[in-house]
Amino acid sequence: MFSLLIVYIVFCTLLTVPGCTLVGSESDIIPISSNLIKNSSFEFVGKPSLQNWIVHPEGSPLVKISPGTTVGGGKYSIALRDSGGMAPWVSQSVAVVPGTHAFQISFWFKGSYSNDGVMFVEHTRGDSILYVYGRYVRSEGWTYYSHHDTISCLYGDSVTFAFSPEVFHSDVNDENNTDVYFDLLKLEVIEGD
Repeated sequence: MFSLLIVYIVFCTLLTVPGCTLVGSESDIIPISSNLIKNSSFEFVGKPSLQNWIVHPEGSPLVKISPGTTVGGGKYSIALRDSGGMAPWVSQSVAVVPGTHAFQISFWFKGSYSNDGVMFVEHTRGDSILYVYGRYVRSEGWTYYSHHDTISCLYGDSVTFAFSPEVFHSDVNDENNTDVYFDLLKLEVIEGD
């Protein structure tokens, strides 16, 4: 009797732990508050890494890993520089669980007086883009940005998280044309059906 009581107490306690959510059957479990983005701080085993990220155009010299970061960001962030032409951008696509889910998109950004950043999220189904959210960000020091949205997904849908620099002057040799930095990028399911 006593051992059943202990099992019952442990079971009830586990149900109250954040992130433990059962919706429908076991196959419908949605990992509430877990980051869907892999390598959100641009490092792997303490070394700089673009693992899981796609750089556009591939091999761009305007994209690099930088040894500067926000508090809690590990050792590295990603630095991008606009060339005055086609700015480089970096993206990662993730498969999403079918259903209607509230997502939180968040990241840290650092720019400069004349260098901003652009972040966007695309929801795709096959070759069709169903939803796009974009945001210009401006900050001369590390600043946290987040956005909540609800997206209805079917099996096979994906969400792409991408970002790039944005320079608002035409002289790419201007001393104000500096890098912009992104770190700790997250795409989290915060509520689901």
